[in-house]
Amino acid sequence: TTPSSLAPDYAQVSKEWNRDKRIANVIGNSISTSARIFQLPLVKFPESPPIFQQADYEHLRMYLHLPTGFFSYGGVKGRHDQWQSQLSQAPDQLFTEIALIGFDAVWIDNRGFEKTPNDYVLYAESEFGPSLISNENSPFSLYDIREFSIKIRRSMSIKLQEETRQRLLKST
Repeated sequence: TTPSSLAPDYAQVSKEWNRDKRIANVIGNSISTSARIFQLPLVKFPESPPIFQQADYEHLRMYLHLPTGFFSYGGVKGRHDQWQSQLSQAPDQLFTEIALIGFDAVWIDNRGFEKTPNDYVLYAESEFGPSLISNENSPFSLYDIREFSIKIRRSMSIKLQEETRQRLLKST
């Protein structure tokens, strides 16, 4: 048998599971069950060391509850899909880039940053308002960027949009 000192806190695990299911319902109802969600912080896959308080594989949580969604995490290290390394670290530029690539929302695991609120949350809240899941007691923030994407696309020529996408998505 497992010693009690090593056993998980099943009540806490159940609470987090149920919270994550509610968040998946918010995504499905507010955005889409097939939403394209960009996840921050950027974490390499597989086997990445913890980033501050965010453990490895934490970005996989929503895959369990929203299997029809598309999430940015999970591109295998060293493969052609490591396009994320091309993205800006400046929040305003990063949100513009991911909007042009075609993401619907941004998911931020606040445990993966040294300070809370981090610069990405501060920018997102100034641009989009409160997180869609601010009523959940969770370390996550979620922002719908679809209207922002429309605004960005209207402000740029189609040629510049395509050049930007090609630059960002090229193999490294």
